[in-house]
Amino acid sequence: MADSRLPVADQDLHFVWLDYTVFGGMLLVSTSIGLYHGCRILRPGTAKESDNSPGEFLIANGKLGTLPVALSMLASFLSSITLMGQPAEVYQYGAQMWIFGLATFFLVPFVGYVMIPFYRKAKYTSAYQYFGHRFNRWLQLLASLLFSVQMVLYLALVLYAPALAMHQVTGFNTMLVVSIMYIVCIFYTTIGGMKAVVWTDTFQVVVLYAAMFTVLAKGTSDIGGFQVVWERNQAFNRTNLFTWSWDPTVRYSVLSSFIGSSFLHVAIYGGNQLQVQRYLTVGSNEQARNMLWINMVGWTLVVILTAYAGMLIFAYFCYCDPLLTGAVTTPDQLFPLYVMTTLQGYPGVPGLFLAGIFSAGLSTVSTGVNSLAAIWFAELDGTSFKERLTEKKAGITVKLLALFFGVLSYLLVFLVPFMGGLVPVTISLSSIFAGSLFGVFMLGMYVKRANSIGATCGLLSGVIIMSWICVGSIVASKSGQIVDSVLPSSTEQCVGNFTTVSVNSLC
Repeated sequence: MADSRLPVADQDLHFVWLDYTVFGGMLLVSTSIGLYHGCRILRPGTAKESDNSPGEFLIANGKLGTLPVALSMLASFLSSITLMGQPAEVYQYGAQMWIFGLATFFLVPFVGYVMIPFYRKAKYTSAYQYFGHRFNRWLQLLASLLFSVQMVLYLALVLYAPALAMHQVTGFNTMLVVSIMYIVCIFYTTIGGMKAVVWTDTFQVVVLYAAMFTVLAKGTSDIGGFQVVWERNQAFNRTNLFTWSWDPTVRYSVLSSFIGSSFLHVAIYGGNQLQVQRYLTVGSNEQARNMLWINMVGWTLVVILTAYAGMLIFAYFCYCDPLLTGAVTTPDQLFPLYVMTTLQGYPGVPGLFLAGIFSAGLSTVSTGVNSLAAIWFAELDGTSFKERLTEKKAGITVKLLALFFGVLSYLLVFLVPFMGGLVPVTISLSSIFAGSLFGVFMLGMYVKRANSIGATCGLLSGVIIMSWICVGSIVASKSGQIVDSVLPSSTEQCVGNFTTVSVNSLC
């Protein structure tokens, strides 16, 4: 194996023209899909009145196919933070998080046969319209606000995080990369609506899988095969795939991972606007259920791939850990570092990897922007403004809402570097809001005596208490009160001091 020098600042890690071509091709195709659907609608003499309606922009009038929408659902659930964060988690704590994938299959019966028929029968533009009908409009507005705050912050992070990691590994200008990504994403989302979002998501998921399979297959081959990966992880006690424990302080156990992941996924697929909106883009309940099954298979595969990626990265760096040497400052940089260190000699592969990482981010942003437009268009119900809108003007209104939220999340990107400890809090709040909002759905559907006061108190209590636990956990971890011990690694084959590290032959 060729010699590499760490940290990256001391070695020449860069893209070649083929890498830029592959990455640029992904952006060009994504833009072209949005342009195609937008121009088809705008072309004189070819568009129908319904083509410019809110229903077309938000749910494609329920006429999309099962497979592309299933892949779009998968893309909206994934993010660039997932693709870099999960391998880093496995690198530090072992591969037991693979259980997260299997847990999702147990949500299909409930979501598929209870929640999907419920949403499709009601024909809600926004999932939170149910709160307005079951309780009152103030609770609906509160739910919309909570979801919107969390989502806008999260959208800013999902493109900034990979851009920052790539900057620290390759020197790419972070804000320039993020700006290009946002311009492309806002363009095709605003012009093409849900059809553009779904088809670009489909294309981007294909790119994502192609990138992951290529990197993992090539990395496994170069290191000597799967057996070598397993043996090197086993030597450092990283092959325990099952930990049976009732202790809640254990980071990963079979029971906590399985039960916790099951509840999280039920909340997200059963009460999150990003997923609920997808159920209305197909023609029947059966299509929506099939879409959910495809999504579960795809997500489980992603979890397994990212878990294996963490094991592969560790097998490469096992005797010269970049985190111990200070070659990288955060675990999220490990995957980009691995790709640039091991695959730079294969032109186009690093570009494919970058395209896959940013495809996950773009799909999340496009879906989030479209969903935020749907929520706030529904909030206009009952207003004189909405009652005066023609079908065409209503279509323009939802496009302007999508544009507004796209620009807003982009502007928040410039605040991310100053958020500091709020970044992990913001990511964790997605789970907090998902569980609390889904709890209100369950309360309204199964407790007939529940009223708006009780539901509002329950929602706020859930958010406040879980936020307190989340923030307290982060503060305690940073102050040393809670220590999650990482699994062992080594620096015994590093050359010189910890500012110049050799990964020649590694293990």
